[in-house]
Amino acid sequence: FLDNQRDLYHLKTYSDIFLACRFNGEICNESDFTTISLDNYGNCYTFKSNITERYMVREIGPDSGLTLILFLNDYSPLDEFRSKNRDVMLNTPNLFSSKYSKASDGIRLGIHSHGTLPDLDNEGIDLSPG
Repeated sequence: FLDNQRDLYHLKTYSDIFLACRFNGEICNESDFTTISLDNYGNCYTFKSNITERYMVREIGPDSGLTLILFLNDYSPLDEFRSKNRDVMLNTPNLFSSKYSKASDGIRLGIHSHGTLPDLDNEGIDLSPG
């Protein structure tokens, strides 16, 4: 849960996560995404949310649609805090836990209608590295 502005430092950025992006065979980049911060999940990247033009997939296959290669490492800047403050962590084991964490590593993916906010609690799936 994002309690304050300090928590924003620990959120993953586009360049932390996205290694490659293509839509219908064309390279896409950070300008093709809108970023919002969700209290329960951190940064949310929505593809082409600020575009009124419809983007359609006209063919099937590996060169069609949205293709992403993501870096889903298990490192968190909070790991350094945990290692340096072991005594604090032993006395407060739930300091960094969240009832919204569904997977130990990875991302929460949701597909939603254009112009709507994602409802990741009810319409999302967990993707793990691998």
